[in-house]
Amino acid sequence: MMSGRYQIWDNFGSHISLFKLDTLINTLLCTKLLLFVILLCVCVYHWRRRKLYVLSWKSDGPWGLPLIGNNFMLTSSRAEIFNNIQDLHVKYRSKGSKHFKLWIGPDLHVALLDIKTITGVLNERLKKGKNYHLMDEFIHSGIFVNSNIPQWRASRKTITSVFSFAVLK
Repeated sequence: MMSGRYQIWDNFGSHISLFKLDTLINTLLCTKLLLFVILLCVCVYHWRRRKLYVLSWKSDGPWGLPLIGNNFMLTSSRAEIFNNIQDLHVKYRSKGSKHFKLWIGPDLHVALLDIKTITGVLNERLKKGKNYHLMDEFIHSGIFVNSNIPQWRASRKTITSVFSFAVLK
C-alpha cells in the first residue's frame, strides 16, 4: 500500500494517474493565497487613488475605458490627435467649463481652459509632470516644455518683456 498516494482508475480498470492529495491541496491553497494577495494589492492601489477618482468624477470630460483610459482617441495620426483634443477643448469651453479631464492609461490629465488658471499654473509650477515629455513631438523644447529650469526662466523673462503691455500698445 502506498501512503499518501491515491490511484485513480477509470471504469475499465486501467490506470489514469498517480498523484499526492497533499500536493493538490497545497497547490489549491497557494493559488487561493496568490489570488487573495493580488486582489489585496489591487484594492490598496485603488484605495490610495480614491481622491483622484473622486476629483475625476466631479470633472467634465470623456469617460475613459478601464486600463487604457482615453487612449483610443489618441491612437491615430498627429493631425487627428490634435483635432480630437481641439474638439474636446471647443466642446467643454462652450459648456462653460474651466477644465476637462482625459485618462491616458492609469494617469489623469487635466486640460485647462481658463486663462487665469493657466497663468497661475505656469507661474507657480516649475517642475513638469512625468508625462510632459509626450508634448515634445508637437511643440518641441521651448518655454512650456523645457525641463532645464534656469533656461526656462531666462526664456520666460525674454518672452515676458517682448509681450509686455507697454510694447503691445
